[in-house]
Amino acid sequence: MSTSARFLFPLLLAASLCACSEEDEWTPDGSITDGNLVGYWVWSQHVDGADTVLTITDDDLAVGDWPGCPSGIICTHYGIKKLHFGEGGSLYYIHNVTTSSDYEYKGTHSVADDLVTYTFTEHFSCAHPNINDTDIRSGHFRYRFLGGNLWVSVRSFDAEMPFFDEPPDDPQQWIVFRQVSEEDYNNRYMIRVCVGTDDECHPDCFPEKFGTWGT
Repeated sequence: MSTSARFLFPLLLAASLCACSEEDEWTPDGSITDGNLVGYWVWSQHVDGADTVLTITDDDLAVGDWPGCPSGIICTHYGIKKLHFGEGGSLYYIHNVTTSSDYEYKGTHSVADDLVTYTFTEHFSCAHPNINDTDIRSGHFRYRFLGGNLWVSVRSFDAEMPFFDEPPDDPQQWIVFRQVSEEDYNNRYMIRVCVGTDDECHPDCFPEKFGTWGT
């Protein structure tokens, strides 16, 4: 796919996605890469081609008695995926599954046009302290800004690490992230519980966080 065609794709996609109010209409912020990646982002949609296949509301991100949640376990409806792009080029990706186990990746990123290249140098889980390594994991994703939201291309909606090993030419699957405050990212949408001794868990597991409980 040519660069020009790849840039036109999100504009065509946006036109097909307006099952929303006028106030929330999906319109580009200037060019599709006009925007600031730096900040805190929480997922809100899965988009496949021109179809929105999943919408994650704030209620879905709350801890509650969701269908299929085992007794004694804290669960969210679909899990939580978060990104934090730091001012100095840092990158943090966290995936909580529906039963709240966290899988966390810390590293750095660089940007060239619409392509993000990352290198994660830490991988750990507070829920599973045996997962704690410094193996190098490098990869790529393309990004867009539409309607103030960050669209990130993925190879899979379900994989723990959903991004690409090689730069994608014609990505069809996107996770849409909405920007949130640092406070909400680190509290409202953060679930980190050390299932082990303090010495076994990564230092970032403390203080423990339990997300937000639904009504």
